[in-house]
Amino acid sequence: MRLHRLKVTAFGPFAEPQEIDFDALSGAGIFLLHGPTGAGKTSVLDAVCYALYGSVPGARQSPGTSLRSDHAAPDTPTEVTLDLTVGGRRLEITRRPEQERPKKRGTGTTRDKAQSWLREHTAADGWHALSRSHQEIGEEIEQLLGMSREQFCQVVLLPQGDFARFLRADAEARGRLLGRLFDTRRFAAVEALLAERRRTAEAKVRAGDERVLGTAQRLAQAAGDCADLRAWPMPGHQPGDPGLAEAVRAWAAVARSAARERLTVAAYALAAAEGRHAAARRTAQEAAELDRLQRRHAEALRRADLLAEAAPERQRVRDLLDRGARAALVAPALDLREAAAGAHRAAAHAESVARAALPPALSGAGTDQLAGEEQRLRGALGALEAAHRAEARSAEIGRERQALDREARAADEQLRETADWLARWEQARTGLQARVDAAQQAATLAEHLAGRLEPARLQLAAARRRDTLAADADQAAAALLSVREEAAAAREHWLELKEARLRGIAAELAQALVPGEPCTVCGSDRHPAPARTAPGHVERAAEEAAHARFEAAEERRATAERRLAAVTEARTEAAAAAGGAQTAELLARTEDLTSRHAAAHAAAAGLHAAREALARAEREHAARSEAHREGHARAAARASRREALDDELRGLEAELARVRGDAPSVAHRARVLEARVALVAGAAEAVRRADAAAERLKEADGRLADAAFRAGFDTVEEAAGAVLPEAERRALQLRMDTWQAEEAALADRLAEADTAAAAALPPADPATAEAAAERAAARLRAAGSAVDAARERCAEVDRLSRQAAAELRTLGPLREEYERVARLAALTAGTSADNERKMRLEAYVLAARLEQVAAAATLRLQRMSGGRYTLVHSDAKAGGRGRSGLGLHVVDAWTGSERDTATLSGGETFFASLALALGLADVVTDEAGGMRLDTLFIDEGFGSLDDQALDEVLDVLDSLRERDRSVGIVSHVADLRTRVQAQLEVVKRRGGSVVRHRTAGLTD
Repeated sequence: MRLHRLKVTAFGPFAEPQEIDFDALSGAGIFLLHGPTGAGKTSVLDAVCYALYGSVPGARQSPGTSLRSDHAAPDTPTEVTLDLTVGGRRLEITRRPEQERPKKRGTGTTRDKAQSWLREHTAADGWHALSRSHQEIGEEIEQLLGMSREQFCQVVLLPQGDFARFLRADAEARGRLLGRLFDTRRFAAVEALLAERRRTAEAKVRAGDERVLGTAQRLAQAAGDCADLRAWPMPGHQPGDPGLAEAVRAWAAVARSAARERLTVAAYALAAAEGRHAAARRTAQEAAELDRLQRRHAEALRRADLLAEAAPERQRVRDLLDRGARAALVAPALDLREAAAGAHRAAAHAESVARAALPPALSGAGTDQLAGEEQRLRGALGALEAAHRAEARSAEIGRERQALDREARAADEQLRETADWLARWEQARTGLQARVDAAQQAATLAEHLAGRLEPARLQLAAARRRDTLAADADQAAAALLSVREEAAAAREHWLELKEARLRGIAAELAQALVPGEPCTVCGSDRHPAPARTAPGHVERAAEEAAHARFEAAEERRATAERRLAAVTEARTEAAAAAGGAQTAELLARTEDLTSRHAAAHAAAAGLHAAREALARAEREHAARSEAHREGHARAAARASRREALDDELRGLEAELARVRGDAPSVAHRARVLEARVALVAGAAEAVRRADAAAERLKEADGRLADAAFRAGFDTVEEAAGAVLPEAERRALQLRMDTWQAEEAALADRLAEADTAAAAALPPADPATAEAAAERAAARLRAAGSAVDAARERCAEVDRLSRQAAAELRTLGPLREEYERVARLAALTAGTSADNERKMRLEAYVLAARLEQVAAAATLRLQRMSGGRYTLVHSDAKAGGRGRSGLGLHVVDAWTGSERDTATLSGGETFFASLALALGLADVVTDEAGGMRLDTLFIDEGFGSLDDQALDEVLDVLDSLRERDRSVGIVSHVADLRTRVQAQLEVVKRRGGSVVRHRTAGLTD
């Protein structure tokens, strides 16, 4: 990284724009930055840091601290611009912090947001913008530098005070600073990750132990009250105890053995209880059977006594059933007589009603007279049938005449319309034929125009292509001219760089010289004054890059020439195809042909429709002519039909007038006769039914008297009184059947041998025997429950034992994983016995880095101290709880002793601090990927040196130029102003500080 130019405006103490040319200051290798206290020397370094990272170093970026100059005008924005080369790229960074400014309209202020710009300079394009995003610019710069802001402030802006404290600090303070510089957070993350994994593995093991202990507790509950288990203590182990597995296994084995023993004892007890229960149950059953037979015999005797007491009632029921059986023989005759009497009463009533509706002359008529009157009326009704048909025919004729009238009117209208159409036929036919002829002519014209249109379109397309290619040719010619200029400029730039490199080729060859080896130019192995690289020297890589850009420009020029030739050739072909006509003329001609062709094509499209219309009209003319002739013929037929209908109607009207008489119509006359016929016929039928019913009643009375006599009854009334209703008869018969069944059942029961034998024995006691059986059953159930409980206990103990074994098998790998992770976590955390120095992993890495820093610092400290002092890294174990591995000692070559850096004097401390800062810069630079740091700043500390020490320090700083570095010294020491030629003075003024470039006593 090399700084070229810094411009600040309204920043810190600088009110007006100030520009610092680092290229001019870096020419001598060392330059001095001096000025009175508070002038703004550190603000120059702050501006560099702010331009790169958007913030200033350390506490100067605290909240509430403004970067804006209090001396600046309100409308002057605070701005920092840094021009630098990093990673082979020339960049310019401009930043503006968030700040207040006056409003453009009205009074008061408004706040502008922070802004950033990043530009890059290339030989081909000059300066061009890359980004305006804070995040993108920050990521780009940090990636190119390979350092964070904290690393940059320690490596490039070397703060001597911080490194003096670093020399005297304890291991914890050194660890914090080195951790920020070398970013060892990933190693601390490894420690945290292993600790977290240890806690996770420990939690899994503890959870597994908890599950095993829970299973052991459930195993104890399942074992229950086994005598030897009550005396067995639960394992007194906690989660994480290594002996937990064996204790649980032993507990499970004892529990399983005791449970099986208890099951065997319970099975023996169950077998004994089953035998006692079977004997008690048999005794109870025998007592119950004896009691049943004794009670059965006593019940039979009681029922026999009751049957004897009911003998009179049985005789009475038997007599009622006998009389009812004989009366049942007379019941059919009684029912027949009752039915005949009812029919007779109904027929007599119907006869009286029918006679009341007859005319007075027929109210007393007999059956024969009524039949004769009915016959006469039916004859008159039959005579009206012919008149009825005549009346229907008359109505039909009227409807037919109306239909003929409607048909005649419609036919007359159709004949008139057809006559009008036929009158216009010749004119219509002429018009349709004209349409057909016009469409035929349009089709011929469309074919002719289509043959002319396609060549016109091709010629127009060629003309347009010719015009487009002409514009392309102009653009290609302009592009060719531009790339030719670029190629010429690139060639000139390459030749200039080549010439400049040849002028400084001696310095480039001197860089390859090795002491003791011959020079490739003169052959000498002594190199007393090798040439030094002058400012602005051109490297070989720069020359080769310029030559590559020149070749690329030449390739673009050849490509542009080929494109111009291709466009010119295509334009010539298009012009030949277009002829000499202009594009506008060809366009007008093509549009005219297109419109005419479209019109002709549209007209020709109606040819088929016109022919179809003419054919349809001719077919319609033939049809209408035929329909006109047929219409006249149908009109004559209708007239003849109407005359015939009129004659028939007159004859029918005369016949109907004679038959109707005074009735309004034949139908009305027929309805009157039909009513009279129905009335007479009904009366005659009612008289016949009444006579038949009286005859049936008389016959039923004779049959009833005969049936009562044969059944043994003196009178009909006595027989009717003896008839029993069916329900009553069934009830009496049921009682009689019940008595007879009871009598038979008692006889069978008293004849049973076992019942009679049981009655002769003493009374049985089934309750006592049943109570003994229940007690035996209870003891059997208790024994069965004990067996079931013992069996369930065995099954549960076995299941829990298997579960405990499975959990212990699962827990084994977890415990091994925990022990492995715990060993690693303890080792990286420095708490393991294997870690002899109790160093954490991060401290171990930082110790390695500190060892590298001490080695790099020693190279310069020996030169500055005249070979007396050497910085060494100490990994001695710290006392108490201190951190080990980050010790820093100094070896005194004069005494041969190794002592702490805190014992150095003020000047020696500056030596060691400066050497440590430069060594740390080298190590951090290598850590950042070998990024070249061509510009360094050293802040203060030179006042503690005497003249000789100051010369030695300046010689060391001057040696940094061997690595093509420039070093800026920030100091108040007046003697440095005479020793350092290039100077940048910061002058403090009332209106804001300003900077001045000074060289060899001259001021610009």
